[in-house]
Amino acid sequence: MQPTINTVILFTNNMIRLHQFYQQGLELGEATYKKRNHIGYQLENHYFGFDEVSEKIVPTTSITVWFKVLDIYDTFDKLVTMGAREKMKPTKKQWGAVIAAVYDLDGNVLGLEQG
Repeated sequence: MQPTINTVILFTNNMIRLHQFYQQGLELGEATYKKRNHIGYQLENHYFGFDEVSEKIVPTTSITVWFKVLDIYDTFDKLVTMGAREKMKPTKKQWGAVIAAVYDLDGNVLGLEQG
């Protein structure tokens, strides 16, 4: 059996702020799971969540969490308006995909693909 990605968790010092950024920016709807230090979403075959931790978080630019979105231009603009820093504007690649990327409010890389 091939390994598959099951879960992605972002660790943060401000779970509510980061969660709301993703929830509103990607229109995730209501979280499927909430507790004091965790909020998460079941997204088809993957789980995406946020854990609040007290230790200092160092954001990573070596890993990008990619989301397919219906309107990449609208989503990209919305995320930037909400405080994300631009990494790559929506760009059509030679293989036909349109992709973009921003740094989220904690500095993690959030990738977008037109779906």
